[in-house]
Amino acid sequence: MKTYANEAPIFVDSFALAEWLLGRVQESCHPLAPGITEAAVELIELVALALSGQDKIRRLQAMDELLVRLRMRIRLATATGLFDRSQALFVAERLDLIGNHLGGWLHVSENNTWQQSE
Repeated sequence: MKTYANEAPIFVDSFALAEWLLGRVQESCHPLAPGITEAAVELIELVALALSGQDKIRRLQAMDELLVRLRMRIRLATATGLFDRSQALFVAERLDLIGNHLGGWLHVSENNTWQQSE
């Protein structure tokens, strides 16, 4: 049975985080706001493309890197007043959840690729 992108937990969680972030920062003139919104949208795009099977391992690795960059931006944005402590904690928890989904998916995908090459 095929899992559609909008049903996969990693897509649902990534979409919800992006929606929350866009709602909080899209009108902000904070210098990190555009980078945060771009990263959030890029995350959803990478998830959807990986779910479609297009260059899955490469896209999963790109998501992993993007999560690191997004965490750094959120931390810096919090330090400079864009987010308060409770908002930053909320985002950090969501990023951890997405990272856990991603880690499991990457582990399984890399193991499948390795086993198929034997």
